[in-house]
Amino acid sequence: MVVHVPVIMIPLAFLFGLISIFFTNRYIVALALAVTSAGVLGGFIAAFPMHPHTRGLSEAAAMTLQQHDFFAYSTLAITAFSVMVGVIALLKPNYLTKGLLALTLLLATLMCVCDCTLRRHSDLRSWC
Repeated sequence: MVVHVPVIMIPLAFLFGLISIFFTNRYIVALALAVTSAGVLGGFIAAFPMHPHTRGLSEAAAMTLQQHDFFAYSTLAITAFSVMVGVIALLKPNYLTKGLLALTLLLATLMCVCDCTLRRHSDLRSWC
């Protein structure tokens, strides 16, 4: 569960960020920031203290795990950057900052989708 909750929070935060562009209410930006922050915290917990230490994998499985780690860490970094953009959007709410928030969250969502697609089509179906 520690992995799945942040994966759900990233697209949810993107939806809140997208909605915030069309409304002037700061609460929507704050909600997007809160969901994004919770996603980063959960992603950090999933990536570092709870990350499985795998040894003795086949070459194909090791390559898939390496690709998964690339997408997972990239998603975590982009989402952490989105938190910083969210703070700016909360302090200076305009179309540019809210649009940048939605754009960075879209990028994080796409990285998350690429990672999930990679794992689904790998030979690690029983491992993941």
